[in-house]
Amino acid sequence: MKLLERENVVAVVPPTRPVAAPRREVRPEPVVRPDIHVRARVVTRPRVRRKSDLRARVVTFGAIMGLTYVFSTLAGYVSLEGARQTARRGIERATYARSEAKVARAAIEALTNPTALRAWADGHGFVEAGAVAPTRPTITPSPRGGGLVARL
Repeated sequence: MKLLERENVVAVVPPTRPVAAPRREVRPEPVVRPDIHVRARVVTRPRVRRKSDLRARVVTFGAIMGLTYVFSTLAGYVSLEGARQTARRGIERATYARSEAKVARAAIEALTNPTALRAWADGHGFVEAGAVAPTRPTITPSPRGGGLVARL
């Protein structure tokens, strides 16, 4: 050993691990579950359609069909009355148009009546083309056709 001391040789010491602190186990807190109350299952019988259910359905169907019939009939009558009123107004307009046409025809007849034309022409100093005026010289008819011409 002295040799070792003299040369200052130190013996190799194996490395030591650091000693860790002892591990503490972390225990989870217990989960608290809510109380579950289980009810007994109620046993029900399968539902059987009764006559009252069928009767209610038939009555409901009948009511809906009846109301549909009444309202559609009412709508038809309203539409028919509107058409009747429109036809009545059309007949009134046609009657009025016929009476106005009759008045217009009478006015045209009065303006184109040869007797009325001659009376008007005599009153306004016109004579028939080709007619002989008693105090005036004879007027020859125009090459464009006959008709009334002014007296000279």
